[in-house]
Amino acid sequence: MTNLASKWLATPDKGPRAFAIDLSGEVAADGPAREIEFVLEPPIAFPEGTHGYEIRLPQEALKSMLTWIRRAERVHGDRSETGGVLFGQIDEFLKIVWIDEVSGPPPDSVASPQGFVCGTAGVSASNKEKVARSSGSVAFVGMWHTHPEGLPIASTTDLWAMRELLRDGGIVGGTSARPVLSAGLYERADYVAT
Repeated sequence: MTNLASKWLATPDKGPRAFAIDLSGEVAADGPAREIEFVLEPPIAFPEGTHGYEIRLPQEALKSMLTWIRRAERVHGDRSETGGVLFGQIDEFLKIVWIDEVSGPPPDSVASPQGFVCGTAGVSASNKEKVARSSGSVAFVGMWHTHPEGLPIASTTDLWAMRELLRDGGIVGGTSARPVLSAGLYERADYVAT
């Protein structure tokens, strides 16, 4: 472990890492068969200016989102909006929103060049499965959608929808080949009439 630590200190640019050794003794293997090293890619972090949160999107969640966008481009054309559901955790003390898992559009969603209406079919069941699997650490945190070949800026329609839903959301602009990402946090207090 000391040799490994010195190697890691000599190459700090790799990011977060983990190392595991199989000491079970059940396998008479040595070397690489018993040792595993993981290099973890850092998440993309979006500062959220209104409430002071940071929204963190791990590389795997981004890859999943881009896969759904590419599928929509194949099925509906590259001008139709698409979207889906975000699962993760909101840490109100640290003001961090973690996006751990990304789903595509529920089956009752409506996608067109004019907009995307995220359906709800199956979302409750997906949420229950994720909550059970993660012992409550991963749950529904919001939705995401695209603005093909446009900027990821919330439109009047988007803001109205957030007022109705009062959940977090993310918007992807550009294309699946050249995505432009943004994220926002919406709270009930943002829409209370004074």
